Amino acid sequence: MTLLTVATVFTFGLLPGYLYALLGCLTSATLTYAMGRIAGRDLVRKIAGSRMDRFRRKGTRHGLITVFMIRIVPIAPFTVVNLIMGASEIRFYDFIVGSLLGMMPGLLVLTLFGFQLDYTVRSPGTGGFVLLGITVVVVAVASIGVRRWLTRPSRLSESKSGFQKRRNG
Repeated sequence: MTLLTVATVFTFGLLPGYLYALLGCLTSATLTYAMGRIAGRDLVRKIAGSRMDRFRRKGTRHGLITVFMIRIVPIAPFTVVNLIMGASEIRFYDFIVGSLLGMMPGLLVLTLFGFQLDYTVRSPGTGGFVLLGITVVVVAVASIGVRRWLTRPSRLSESKSGFQKRRNG
């Protein structure tokens, strides 16, 4: 997906490249979601293994939020995730809206990186390489920061568990 997004930006430019990449990702996601829906839970379980059961337990209660979070912080291969979501009880509306909202920020970052890379290739010079380096560092730091922020336990769940320990203890 990364290489296709960068290639799309090289070919079509900044805004059209972003929109085409987003449309392509959503189309691919929709097709593999439909394959998971058609194949059914049992067949997808054979492909995905225990990931299917873990996802079904955690993901089906809050479909849109679950899809959004999985798109923001990719936890498994894109196709496998789509198959699992299609075979689960996640509604198509939750899947498509969560996918759209969750993929937009990452694709925007990839698009900006591709645009800067394209500029540097077409107009090589110290300034272009410096900007490309800054872009790579900013993207890496932002990605690490977002991943840590999204995967750390919330204060609410920590306070609930502390309350339950005092209550039970």
